[in-house]
Amino acid sequence: MVDTVEVMGEVMVEYFTNLFTATDCDMEEVVSCINSRIGHGVNDRLLRVVSQEEVRCSVFQMHPDKSPGPDGLGPGFYQHFWDILGGDVTLFCRDFIQTATLPTKANDTFIVLVPKKPNPDSMKDLRPIALCNVLYKIAAKVCANQMKSVLEGLINTAQSAFIPGRLITDNIMVAYEAHHYLKRKSQGRQGVAALKVDMSKAYDRVEWCFLRRVMLKMGFDPKWVEIIAETVRSAKYHVLHDQNQFGPIIPGRGLRQGDPLSPYLFLFITEGLSALLERQVARGLLHGLHVARGAPPVSHLLFADDCFLFFRASLGECETMKWVLDTYAKASGQLVNYDKSMVCFSTNTVHEERMNVTDILGVREGDTSEKYLGLPSLVGRKKSEILGYLKGKILSRIRSWNARFLSRAGREVLLKSVIHALPSYAMMVFLLPLGLCREIQTLMNEYWWTGTIGNGKGIRWWSWEGLCTPKRSGGMGFRKLHEMNKALLGKQAWRLLTLPNSLMSRVYKARYFPTCSYFDAKLGSNPSYIWRGLMEVQDLLRGGSRRHIGDGKTTRIGIDPWLPDSATLFVLTGLNETIAVAPVSSLFVVNRTEWDCECLGDIFEQRDVRLIMSIPLSKRLPPDSWFWAAETKGKYTVKSAYRMLIGEVADTRPWVRIWELEVPPKEESALHLFASCAEVRKIWSLLNLQVSAQTHVVMMLCGIMCLIQWMECYVLPCAIGITGGVLLRGCCCAYCRGALDTPGAWELKLNTDVAMDAGNGVMGMGWIVRDEHGEFVAAKCVTYPGLYGVKEAEAVGVRETLSWVKGLGFGVIDVETDSQLVFHALTLNTYCSSFGLVVDDVKEVASQIPDVIFYFARRSANRATHALAREAVSLSGCGEWYHEPPQFLVDILSSDLMH
Repeated sequence: MVDTVEVMGEVMVEYFTNLFTATDCDMEEVVSCINSRIGHGVNDRLLRVVSQEEVRCSVFQMHPDKSPGPDGLGPGFYQHFWDILGGDVTLFCRDFIQTATLPTKANDTFIVLVPKKPNPDSMKDLRPIALCNVLYKIAAKVCANQMKSVLEGLINTAQSAFIPGRLITDNIMVAYEAHHYLKRKSQGRQGVAALKVDMSKAYDRVEWCFLRRVMLKMGFDPKWVEIIAETVRSAKYHVLHDQNQFGPIIPGRGLRQGDPLSPYLFLFITEGLSALLERQVARGLLHGLHVARGAPPVSHLLFADDCFLFFRASLGECETMKWVLDTYAKASGQLVNYDKSMVCFSTNTVHEERMNVTDILGVREGDTSEKYLGLPSLVGRKKSEILGYLKGKILSRIRSWNARFLSRAGREVLLKSVIHALPSYAMMVFLLPLGLCREIQTLMNEYWWTGTIGNGKGIRWWSWEGLCTPKRSGGMGFRKLHEMNKALLGKQAWRLLTLPNSLMSRVYKARYFPTCSYFDAKLGSNPSYIWRGLMEVQDLLRGGSRRHIGDGKTTRIGIDPWLPDSATLFVLTGLNETIAVAPVSSLFVVNRTEWDCECLGDIFEQRDVRLIMSIPLSKRLPPDSWFWAAETKGKYTVKSAYRMLIGEVADTRPWVRIWELEVPPKEESALHLFASCAEVRKIWSLLNLQVSAQTHVVMMLCGIMCLIQWMECYVLPCAIGITGGVLLRGCCCAYCRGALDTPGAWELKLNTDVAMDAGNGVMGMGWIVRDEHGEFVAAKCVTYPGLYGVKEAEAVGVRETLSWVKGLGFGVIDVETDSQLVFHALTLNTYCSSFGLVVDDVKEVASQIPDVIFYFARRSANRATHALAREAVSLSGCGEWYHEPPQFLVDILSSDLMH
């Protein structure tokens, strides 16, 4: 034991020096299992010159208050002064990617030691956190963002960490189903073993030579590998302890906790383990676990350094698994901690087989009640007892606040930010018992009203049900736990629908609904606890899901929800069974992406015909898919699902915006708010009104009315303008674009618009092309049968416009639309709603034109194209192409030029 600061510093430096010293690696066996999966196109994208916008996004993805590195500058500094520093930071990132070299001291790093327990007595009781210079972290994050896009096709489906489109809960759900299988497997001669492996200091022991070999074998360009190698080999550490720096430490291996690249680089390390296991499975030396007939074999599950391995509990497979772990450790530098690892067995595994496995592997035998990734691996009949740890955590957390004298505003912040978050992780996987939810809500209600729990004092003036009413409706906006639980579970069910090829979806489909869809699935026999929860949210998903019509081949006419109607998404016309189960594609014109109007009129009632004709069809005919009708962007969100469950209706009244202001909550009296506040008195004086304490009640009512009028006149228009404007390419006043904002030299500007004729059920689309001087180049107008929704029609208009432009061979084009939703869908890449497939059409056509830039313009800037669209409606015929401006456009174009 040492206790002086100087000697402790020497111990720390010696410990990390030994930990970060490279060892000899025997990696050929592992590297030979990895296949090359990256093509030249991917490498070209990785090595291209990064834009300033990409660097800016990386900077603003960081939390502004993250700890700074040795240079003392945190992310907030770079964000606040981005207008000044942006150019230099971008040049730093570009120079790094071009030269694969970092400047001296740019990668210097502090190591801060966080205790794992109250009184640490060993270096193993301290968790090292690396504090890198933020300038380096920006460059590393740029590289990480570029690499994230290629991970899906590189990393084995058994790995669920840090890969876009995958969640930690995927592996939890598969592991839970595997344990449920082990418990119910009581028949058969061969038992199954599940080995939970603990890796010691996984990040710190990564051998750089193995990382380099794996990346090269995967197909990464050698220059990109050099760039990544520079991020790890140029690091130099100093240990911070008791306001002293000890070091330097020059590492020879290891990845840093705190480096944006580290999680992704560790995925390449674990891919070596996946490849080694897959080869042994292919050779028949290992057999994965099948939870049901037709289910994919599961040989391993990974979440970063957490490993779950499955194999038959036989002597041969146990020895093979031991060889795999030892071979992987020699190649990668990883060290298996067999003392902390454990194995559990299926019910039919005999005692002799259990003893052989534990003796060969040198691990203890556990049971299926152990935790995996922080959650129970299995929940039995006494659910409240097993999940009751949540109540215990919440109870201890609230009791720690008993001594704090907080206002109700302070209690509100703690309850919403801390207590609501504690059970959320478990609620993403398990449906908590109603009794447990009520007990937790009782604790929260008691603390809200009394500021303490356990003494039985104080009055609860309102029930928790009332406090959970949204603020805009008079409540406090707390969450109902049961409804929030179902909304979180709905996200997992949504992934079953929309990601059918994921490992989790394939496992659950094979086990519970192999011959039907999730919506037609039943509870089944001996279901797991997770599946019971997923069945509880079946109605929630059914009420909010709708089908995208792509090729129409997998959507049934009379059974699936596919019509764009808020009242009901289903066809109401009485159909015979043959038509009801027929695919929607049978309603298309043969060999054309158009609805067969005559066929629709013969089969459906007028309401259904009108709705079907309002669905735009994609020119690409992609497969049908699901989208979430309760959200504008078409993607499932927990917030929208929760609002559906509690029956919350969106309130559009202007004063509702008050609750959305970013100001701290404060207990306020009506007297101060409307009469005695100095700032409020200034407002009354501007209105020539004298206010006293006696008149504050009347003034309160007057004040609300004035506030509403003020927000309607000033706040809302400004907020809309600012919110939209910052989304455009460097233009902070895009919503103030003039009627004729000319493009750059040698560029063309194209405006498009749509008009509707509801009486005759037709649409008109018009577009006009002008040169850099604002002079007329060409125009066209087209008539379309049917009536789309506004955003759908605008998206189709842009698609038809670009298709026309592509055919004429125009070059650089600035495309303007006056539909904000369509503009955001084209530029933000976050929309997949009812017109998402048409938006994908637009993007594909745009990619075939040399340079297309999308802009948003005010309606007044689109007067000429709107006139063309109206002309198309009146023509009610084929498209009209104008080489010279027609008379009805002359006056409009002249007016635009004058302005």
